Amino acid sequence: MRGTTYDLRIGNEPTRDVIIESALDKPDGREPVLHSGARAASGQTLKRCTRRLFRLCSRLDLGRGHKPRAQSLMNIISRLKRIVPAPFRPPLRRCLHSIWPRSRYAHRVQQELETYNAIENVHDLPAIAHYWSEKYVAPLFRPFGFANSIEFFRSYVARMCGERPAETVAILSVGAGNCASEINIAEWLREIGIENYRFECVDINPALLKRGASLAEAKGLARYFTFSSFDLNAWRPSGQYHLILAIQSLHHFVDLEILFEKIHELLHPDGYFLADDMIGRNGHQRWPEALKLVNELWGELPDTYKFNHLLKRHEKEYENWDCSKEGFEGIRAQDILPLLVERFNFELFIAFSNVIDIFVDRCFGPNFDPSKEWDRAFIDLVQALDAAQIESGALKPTHMLAAMTKSSVERTKMYKHLSPEFCIRRPDPHVRLRDVTIGSCERPGGYCSSSSRYCFSIGELRSRSSFPSCGSGSL
Repeated sequence: MRGTTYDLRIGNEPTRDVIIESALDKPDGREPVLHSGARAASGQTLKRCTRRLFRLCSRLDLGRGHKPRAQSLMNIISRLKRIVPAPFRPPLRRCLHSIWPRSRYAHRVQQELETYNAIENVHDLPAIAHYWSEKYVAPLFRPFGFANSIEFFRSYVARMCGERPAETVAILSVGAGNCASEINIAEWLREIGIENYRFECVDINPALLKRGASLAEAKGLARYFTFSSFDLNAWRPSGQYHLILAIQSLHHFVDLEILFEKIHELLHPDGYFLADDMIGRNGHQRWPEALKLVNELWGELPDTYKFNHLLKRHEKEYENWDCSKEGFEGIRAQDILPLLVERFNFELFIAFSNVIDIFVDRCFGPNFDPSKEWDRAFIDLVQALDAAQIESGALKPTHMLAAMTKSSVERTKMYKHLSPEFCIRRPDPHVRLRDVTIGSCERPGGYCSSSSRYCFSIGELRSRSSFPSCGSGSL
């Protein structure tokens, strides 16, 4: 086997030999492999790529005990993608990671930036998600004075501005992205005549913030906004904020402890930390007890409902995909709620949803058509199963809406008994689904939904174009 040993140096700091086995030596087309401390094969193309890689790396001029800055590593990764042929990128990436473990973080950042730069509307959802939200989530929210998450944020901003008419209410939005929600709130405030506020929108992605700045300018709201990209560890904002918003952003942060400590420090004594976020398993995977129910339902779905629109593949068997493998999607989602409970008091907390996520999200949601009776009935029944298991404690919610404060709270407003503490999913291999009856169905293995008035057993899903009504269900 042909091979080359590379004697690699970064500045004056010697590293261990890193050997690369080229795809040219893989007649079966398998992925190139990295070897450390041994000889391996390498073609001329890979040699050139490797030399370029380490010329770039040497420019960091690292000495002993020094670490490359995240921004420098991100620049290297971005440049490498332009000069390294696609087949050689995985082994070279692992090579970089082996030399600088911190480069793995930089690679994730780069993946995150590229993913969201390519999405025009980050809040776009399939039609079935809107059907589910309007039918089940909005009624859950309405007793608390709003019908959706944007109305939740509007209500707290308007309340704070009303309580402080002589002040300019300082609002910080963390992980604001393209700032669409913040600008929506500002448009609504203009409609009702409120002007005593200023938004500061921060995000790691300058391209998305630029979109937000352009949109604010186009809508005549630029004077209410400032935009800045930030590195959490180096972030040193001045002053305090009356409101701090996290709109579907917390599940993208790795250093949650640092983030929450800074938010606690920056929050005004009478202020609120408002969050709409995901609190399920890391990477938006299902815990075993939820996965069991997903697999039962999946096994009975027609194949036409099993196409993954994000990954562009058909999944005959449901794959419990870890969305945090590349970027930061759900990287520490399961830690969000426990850490918040340790640091803040909850004025309001609403938690909901688990198994239903799989069937209404961007991956498989487009397979369901809300204009079709069978599709609506299936979603209704999954929702009923989901809600019953969550209320029993067998499943834990994956979504939360929360208003938190540093001050003491006499009583948390919440849905039924679903308190923040109740909704924490503690790692426990013995958790099992409960035997729950939805409604008062007397059919063996049957489930009822009071909202849809349908009755079914899982084994009937594939064969029926509609479900029989038992007329007896009530949650």
